[in-house]
Amino acid sequence: MRVLLVEDDSKNQETYQAIRDAGFAVECTDMGYEALEMVRCDEYDLILLDLMIPDIDGYELIQHLQACGLSIPIIVLSASCQPQAKVRAFALGVDDFITRPFNNAELTARMQAVLRRGKACNAPVLSIGGLQLNPQAKQASVDGAPVALSSQEYAVLELLVQRQGKAVSKDAFLSRLFSGIDELEMELIDSFIGKLRKKLEPSGIDRLITPIHGRGFMLCREDQAFQPVHLPFPAHLPPFVTAPDQLLAFSA
Repeated sequence: MRVLLVEDDSKNQETYQAIRDAGFAVECTDMGYEALEMVRCDEYDLILLDLMIPDIDGYELIQHLQACGLSIPIIVLSASCQPQAKVRAFALGVDDFITRPFNNAELTARMQAVLRRGKACNAPVLSIGGLQLNPQAKQASVDGAPVALSSQEYAVLELLVQRQGKAVSKDAFLSRLFSGIDELEMELIDSFIGKLRKKLEPSGIDRLITPIHGRGFMLCREDQAFQPVHLPFPAHLPPFVTAPDQLLAFSA
């Protein structure tokens, strides 16, 4: 497995050695624009990204990496423990967020977990209507036309398709997509769902993603779309009772 470590020189020696000791092939750079060129010119299985690099804002670099159209998992390394930093990074599509100082054994374990989630070997193609998901390639298409999704948007859609016809709670999304990460806000899932709907809108598939009040979201077939239950209203109701004697008379 080839790993690209994008980290300031003053920090990367210990991290670099820990990753090599775990059996990964590692290449390093402390410059964001150089990282972009390396990703365009070569193949990597995983990117480790420190948000504090000298030439470009780390969040902006994440957006550039996602715009390359390559489904390379990204793990952020950061000294910030603020929930807002994690939420912002995950909203941009990163796969994990590790706060400094971290244990090297935990780092390599979480790298392996992210890589396992990305493999899905021999997984069958998932489909609903004209929508098809290829779990092995992590790609979505509608009627054969590819739909550009970030890795996290794809993961949200895949979970909805896997559980089609069943409500998926926001807790289930967070647990499945960001295992071991605390302090994430439920609004993050709303953000992913909103982006999915916008990207699927031209195909009409967006109409199949239905919010279920108090339970989360559900993806269903058009002929099985979620419909609210309307109870029949009784044709004849007893008169409205206000006076005590009327109440006694009515109860008698």
